[in-house]
Amino acid sequence: MDGLVRLCLLNAVIFVGTGLYLPFFPVWLESRGLDAAAIGLVLAIPMVVRILATPFITGLADRHLPAGVLLAIVNAGLLAAYALLAETGGPAGIMAVMVFVGLCMAPLIPLTDVTTTAYLHGRPRLSYGGIRLWGSVAFLVTNLVGGGLLTVLKADAFVWLLAAVAGLGAVAALAAPRGERELPVDTSPA
Repeated sequence: MDGLVRLCLLNAVIFVGTGLYLPFFPVWLESRGLDAAAIGLVLAIPMVVRILATPFITGLADRHLPAGVLLAIVNAGLLAAYALLAETGGPAGIMAVMVFVGLCMAPLIPLTDVTTTAYLHGRPRLSYGGIRLWGSVAFLVTNLVGGGLLTVLKADAFVWLLAAVAGLGAVAALAAPRGERELPVDTSPA
């Protein structure tokens, strides 16, 4: 499969996860018996974690791991976190698992962008916007399809759908082409 197609697929899969999470995860939380205040607190946890963790996690891609490999790892972690959430009860347990969800979610888009832009280096005929477009299309379609699914599936199914998408994200990240500039050369003295 062509590298461009694999990058478009990677962007689409990452945004399918976002398209499921943003509108439908609160519905799942409500189905678990959380009230509006608890739902707001649970949804804030990944945002706080993202602010604190993104520079450190994405920094691993700057020096130690190719962005695509790190992206596969965090997607696999997200799959595990969602599976754990499906088996977790009560607000305290859910909040604890949401810290792990936040750690895994935080670098998804930045690492996808790094993987994409690294591939585009030296390929002036390709555009970032044309690749990222597939993420936006996937987000929109997922919102529409997810609303329809909510009428036929129980809310519990959405966490398992999120887990499945994270698994697909791990596969798509491993299949993504490696760019020439993905890992900078460390020229500092040892």
